[in-house]
Amino acid sequence: MTSRKKILIAEIAKHRPRLYKLCFSWTHNYYLSEDLAQETITQAINKISSLKDPKALPHWLSKILSNKFRNFIKLSRDTDSIDDIILSEQVTPETLYHQDQLRIKIRQAISSLPVGQRMAITLADLEGHSYLEIAEILGTPIGTVMSRLSRARRRLASLLHDEAGQTAANLYTQVINVKK
Repeated sequence: MTSRKKILIAEIAKHRPRLYKLCFSWTHNYYLSEDLAQETITQAINKISSLKDPKALPHWLSKILSNKFRNFIKLSRDTDSIDDIILSEQVTPETLYHQDQLRIKIRQAISSLPVGQRMAITLADLEGHSYLEIAEILGTPIGTVMSRLSRARRRLASLLHDEAGQTAANLYTQVINVKK
């Protein structure tokens, strides 16, 4: 085994937590996320020679994971469209509680989105991918990505408005910043 290949395998392994988190945001299922992340790592290692640019590794891994997840969806629900499936600082106790409540509210809102919208919004807002990258990862036209993101953001805006009048955008931004 060449030293380049060893280095790439080590880099692939470092992405496992990110792949798991991304998949969990799509599935909300610990075991499925573990399985799909592991399958992604295994396939990436087996097909490592097809990676032309090591700088594209995160993007390449996200695309493999997306394909694995879409294949899972197809096998489990072969007649449904992916857009129609819903799968289900100062650190003080008060700030920790508030952050946990924000996370719960965001997770509940995101989990209520159809899978296609959920995948698009997590790739855009949590992973920071561009529309073009998302389209490539998901294997859909860029217009579909833009439509899914628009619908997902509108839905999240309506779900995340809280009693105190805080805007959904502020709530969502806080939760994304809390995760970092």
